[in-house]
Amino acid sequence: MPDSSRPLPKAQRVLLKSRRSLACSDNDVVVIEEDASTASSDDDDTETLPEDCRKKIRRVEVADSDKLVALDIPTPTSATSHRRVVLVRAETSDVQGTEEKCTCLRRGGLCSCSDDAAWLRSKRPMAAPKYVPPQRRRLSSTATSEGTVGSASVASRNVGLRPRGAEGFQCTCLKRNGQCTCSVDAKWLQRKQSAVVAYIAPHLRARAEEMKCIREQMAKASAEGADASSAAPPSPNIRTLARKWHAKLENGGAFRFNPLQAEGHVLVADDDGLLAECTELSFGGQGIKALPLIKGGSYQFEVELLRDCALIVGWSSAMSRAATFDSQAYGSASTGQKWHAESEESYSKVYGRAGDVIGALLTSEVNEISGELVSQQVSFALNGKDLGVAFQIGGRSSPLDAKPVPMQPHVCQLSDGSLLHVRIRGLSQKLQLLHQVEGFEPLIALEEAHFCSFSSAVSAASAERQASGLTEEQMRSFCLPDTHILELYDFTDGSSARELAVCVATQLGIRRADMAETLHVHLQSPSASTSLVAFRRLAHANRLDALLSTASAADDGGMLARPLRHATAAARKIVDEWRGENYRPQSDPSVARRLIHGSLHTQIPLPHLVDEKNRRSAHAES
Repeated sequence: MPDSSRPLPKAQRVLLKSRRSLACSDNDVVVIEEDASTASSDDDDTETLPEDCRKKIRRVEVADSDKLVALDIPTPTSATSHRRVVLVRAETSDVQGTEEKCTCLRRGGLCSCSDDAAWLRSKRPMAAPKYVPPQRRRLSSTATSEGTVGSASVASRNVGLRPRGAEGFQCTCLKRNGQCTCSVDAKWLQRKQSAVVAYIAPHLRARAEEMKCIREQMAKASAEGADASSAAPPSPNIRTLARKWHAKLENGGAFRFNPLQAEGHVLVADDDGLLAECTELSFGGQGIKALPLIKGGSYQFEVELLRDCALIVGWSSAMSRAATFDSQAYGSASTGQKWHAESEESYSKVYGRAGDVIGALLTSEVNEISGELVSQQVSFALNGKDLGVAFQIGGRSSPLDAKPVPMQPHVCQLSDGSLLHVRIRGLSQKLQLLHQVEGFEPLIALEEAHFCSFSSAVSAASAERQASGLTEEQMRSFCLPDTHILELYDFTDGSSARELAVCVATQLGIRRADMAETLHVHLQSPSASTSLVAFRRLAHANRLDALLSTASAADDGGMLARPLRHATAAARKIVDEWRGENYRPQSDPSVARRLIHGSLHTQIPLPHLVDEKNRRSAHAES
């Protein structure tokens, strides 16, 4: 029987003769193996064990969570029976977890699982590594002796470039013919990576090629002698100039050529704005206009030719372009013809020699009550000789004819002939009129009552252009802007449409002969209490609204009027029925103008810019 007092080797089998030797064991963990002689015993005398032994047993059960083996203590048949146990310390490495089961033959009663596993590994051949392509090895993360590299590309690059035999080198190749090919694989991978081209969308690639061609053309032009420094600077933005000139355009005081109304290659050649010159020919029209705009009185200006010129001198509205003489422009050409609405008629003898002086005269008749222009008369003079009346605007003409609007001086370059170089007279005290006509004043002497602001002139000219485009059929079907329509109410019962039209014409001072072409009254039924009237011109609608919407008109017992936007719902519904489904209200041309000038890469003309501003203001007020 072995001596229990000797030092116990690891996992040595010990025969304990009494429970006391179990309780006095100083091992942290007790692993008890039951003796074959007591394996069949069903008695349980665990409770009769000493207190220290029970504590140690509980401690063994707690240690079971740390994967240390703990078996139930077998019950001895008697107090003097022998029991066999194995003492194992906590730090020993031979303790197996509860999840693992012993599979060895337990030679001599001891577990030999670890020895069997070591023997089996020594007998098995070394397994061949699984093939991994180079591109997959490059993406795999590799742990080196210096630390784990987080980026797969950096790890593969470090392994591939580290020389064989260096510290931390780890071979990842297939060892073809038993030799390491890591460096060859790394060079192959670098060559493939350098050949990779990033994807570029087709439209971006086309745009890049286009920009490349443009740069090559610019470089070629520069190499051929184009001096970039001598190129003309870009013209200032028209909106910026309009804000700068706002006070001069709206409040007066400017008597000069207006650079904001110059088109083509016509430039203002001096600081006072009294010289204008066309520098080169152009396929398009070229011209320039001057300030101020006038709406009454009799005034005159002169254009002195500083060299042989082919030009047109005259008057035009604020909406007329400087490059043409349209339906609101009236001029005398150096070819001896008078120009209006792109048409020409014989008028005077030919002129255009250096030193010639052409005088442009304008007489405006104004209604003293309403302050509106009634008629205008345009005439010219050549070197002091009166050439007679060229154009008569308004007056007793048909309502379908053009009505007078505020005018301003206008000089235009003819498409064929010498380039103009002129000086304007009558706009400054330094340059007085050379041939002043009796009854006419120079523009520098303009009275305040005869001055018209630029925005008002644009509004009047725009409204007249719109009215001249309306037909009688459009008036009868009310297919015209809502601002031209009024609703009449509180008139005498039983009044006919003819009687209402005569009453309206009398209020506005319109002749009965012109009544059919100026307005149209529609009465839904003889017993209707309201009626609708459409006007060709917006000015007539505004004046009637001002006359018949006041309290004095209601006190006199006469009829009243209100705009269509304030009319009854039934009246607006009737207008929609008369117009029909195909009617489309006239839209704001501002967007179309911007698109046109944007596509042509030209700036918006000043009149269009002011007209756009006027439309926004009118919309905000309504």
